[in-house]
Parts: sequence; structure tokens; C-alpha cells
Amino acid sequence: MDFPVTPASTLRIQQLYRQQDQLREHHRTPFSPGQLLQAVVEHKIDPSNYLLTIAGRQLQAQSALPLQVGQQLDLQVTTAGPKIELRVITDPLTRQLGSRLHLLGGQQGLLPNLAQLGEGPHLKLLSENSRNTLTLLSQTIPTLPGSPPAATAVQGSTELLGAILHTLQTNPTTPLKSDGALPGLIQTIAPGLGSEQASTSQAAPSSQPGIIVALATTVAGNGPSLHLLQEAVKAAPPGTPHLLELGSQILDFFTTNPKLFPTRELFSILSQALGTTTADAPLSRPEQSPQGGQLQQLLDHLGLRMEQLFAAGRGEEASHTLKFALLELSQSGKALPPAVEQGSQLLQTLELYQMLQVRLAGESLFFLPMPLPFLQQGFLLIDEAPEHDPSGEQQERQSRNYSLHLELTGLGTLQIELHQEGERLDIRFHLEDREKMTFMGGYREELEQWLTRMELHSVQFLTGAKDPTKTLLDLLLHDTTGMVNTKA
Repeated sequence: MDFPVTPASTLRIQQLYRQQDQLREHHRTPFSPGQLLQAVVEHKIDPSNYLLTIAGRQLQAQSALPLQVGQQLDLQVTTAGPKIELRVITDPLTRQLGSRLHLLGGQQGLLPNLAQLGEGPHLKLLSENSRNTLTLLSQTIPTLPGSPPAATAVQGSTELLGAILHTLQTNPTTPLKSDGALPGLIQTIAPGLGSEQASTSQAAPSSQPGIIVALATTVAGNGPSLHLLQEAVKAAPPGTPHLLELGSQILDFFTTNPKLFPTRELFSILSQALGTTTADAPLSRPEQSPQGGQLQQLLDHLGLRMEQLFAAGRGEEASHTLKFALLELSQSGKALPPAVEQGSQLLQTLELYQMLQVRLAGESLFFLPMPLPFLQQGFLLIDEAPEHDPSGEQQERQSRNYSLHLELTGLGTLQIELHQEGERLDIRFHLEDREKMTFMGGYREELEQWLTRMELHSVQFLTGAKDPTKTLLDLLLHDTTGMVNTKA
């Protein structure tokens, strides 16, 4: 028997388990945000409290919904603790999104999988268009900002960190206040790390102790805390043990010298040297500096509009997309298991992006993934709601709102809100805590220099950044009617 359920209704758990279950589980919460669950209404305690069975366990839930005994519910976890919230879902698209939302957390695997699909025996099984697409995209990846460095850049990073460590250990002089000119300093002492001009530098790092001390040490309050430096080292992948050892020794130096403080420049260098190095064979880096066009080329070829292109009679254009190549690979039947698995993961991620675009379009939001190597996860939301004049009539937009939702190694969760009004731009940065907020606030002057085409009207640095996946979950399940409460 089917029972009516208000769409996107929320239940709040009043009592997680029966008493004996609580003792056995020690109050351990078994749910995670985004998780899909099925429940059966076992008993109606009173008009707003019910006993549910989920995965063989009973829990008490409160809801304003008219639930009935025997009713089966499809639920999704919106909050996992300390109070648990579950949302009833009914539409198929939301169900599919819920089952794939976890793929956002694995975004870092998208580019490595794509790079590996750009070569191998499976290419012979594909059409010329698909082969060209996979080859083009695999060649685009090294041009993206934050892509794995070439062997020469790894060597340059090792030399730079070694020079910094050696100078700090042999010249523990009074720290000089750095002027924040990170690009110039890197060009002077760091061949192979940073800009293309650095490779032409003839200055030996060890011969510049004064510059290195200014680069690495500062007075109290001018740089990041030691905790941020620890996070940068801790979050580094185990690809090059020698670099990790150098980073750890630099960290130990500041730990044992409490009167010396690391600079923002040193934090940036450590994050770049440690965070962009992987255990995989390094990809070659082109000589030109990365530009936004490379990211645009990657996004244009993902195939998020493949179906629309076919419907519009633009089949040739549609066949030059990643999604078309992945579908062709999945149907070849002769590809080796690694290629099939990588292709399947990529295809599921692309379909998740498409479903998010469809679902959020109903909220007048355009979803754009940000598959960049230095991001653990990231996406851009563009507000496309039409503006209205005082008379209520729709008019051409004079302003636009954007929001970037990112998770980065070292800095953690970062949310950036941008409001554009003509040539004027207002920006808000939301960080996880006050420490990281203060650290980011030190880059305000550099931010004004980066914005060459617009006037920076205002910038704020705040706390309260939300996890990107949780942000999407809130948008997908925004209806707050029909709540169900849970008591510990």
C-alpha cells in the first residue's frame, strides 16, 4: 500500500537506539551526511513521534508528517550529529543524486584517471574522434594550475627547501620583515619552482642567506601560525620522501626556535612543493604559464551538454567529448579492466555533474565543476535568477553573484562569494576558523594586484565556511517543512 508523503520532508531522530543498542554501540552514530537509507514505520507512539526500523535497528523519530504503521520511507541523511536529521525523498533525480554525491569527495582522482586513459592499448578500440579527445585532454592536464611538476621542478623544490633549511640552521639571525614579494623572491632563489623566469636565474640559493632568512622568517604576528605550517606538512602526499623530510625538518626548526616565526611566503612554498608532488610519474610541464583557457578547454570537452548537442543536430561536436569517448569505451567489450574501471568512475562523475546542473537549474543556479589538481573538491555556482525592477518587470541583469566552494590541502574548506556590479567587485572569503581567516587576510594587497580588469570595491575575511558537499546537500534538499526531531 502506498502512503502520501510530503516531498523533501525532514525527520529528526529523538532516540537513536533502544537502551540495549545504545549500550552495545556506545552511542556511536552510524550515519554520514548524504547517505541513503530505507526505513519502515513500526509503531506510532503519538501524533508526532514514531518508532522506525533502519538497517535492522529501531530508533525513535519526531515528525509533523502523517506517517502510518507499515509505511516504507526513502531517506537521506542531511545532518549526522550531534542531532541526526533525515529527509524523505520521493523524486527519482534526488535519489540518483544522493547515491552519487559521495563522488564529489573523490574529485582528485578525476584528472589522474583521465591522464592514464590518454594512452594505452584501449585507444585502438575507439573511434578517431574519441582517441583524439582523450589525447587532447590528457595533454591539457599538465597545463592546468597546480598540476604535478616536472622532474626539474621537483629537483628545484628540493634544492629550495634544502637551501632554506641549511640557511636557517647556520644563520639563525634576527628575522627580517619580508615585503611580501613572493614572485620576485622565488625567481631569485628558486630555479624550477614558480614562474618561467625562475629557470633563467643564475643565483645559487646557498649564496643568498639574507634573502632566504627574509623569505622564511618574520616577526610575530606577520605570518601564519605554526599550526598552519604543521597542516601543510601533514597533508602532503607521500610521493617524495626527501621533500617530506625537508618539510618536517623546517617545521622542527620553528618548533625549537620559538622566537622565530614562519612567513606567508614560506607557507606558500611548502604547500606548493609538498602539495603538488605525487608518487606517479611526473607529467611534463609546458614552457608557457597556465592560463584560464586550459581549464575552459577541459570543461568544454567534458561532454556535460552532449545530449543537447545530439538533439540539436550537432552530432560531430558531441562525438568530440569525453562522455562520448567513455560511453564508447564502456561498450567496446575488449578493453582491459583498469581502463574500464577508470572509464566507469569518470562516467559516473560526469553524470553526477549533469544531474547537479539539471537539479540546481530549478533554483536558478548554474553548477560548474572545478577539476583542478590542487583541489580536493571544488565547484562554482552562478546565480542566474532574473532581476526585477520596482514595478515587478523582469529586466536585463546589471549585477551577478558567484560563489566558489573549495576544499584545499592545508587551508581546508574555503568559500568565496563574489558580487559583480558593472566593473566593481565585492568579495567575501569564508574560512574554517579565525586562524585561517587571519592568514588569508594577509593577502589582501596581493588580491588587489591580481584584479587588473575590475575595481575591488570591498573584501571581507570571515569564518563559517561549509563543506562543499554539505552545501550541495542543503541546496538539493532545501525544503524545511515536515521536520522530525531526535532526542539523545
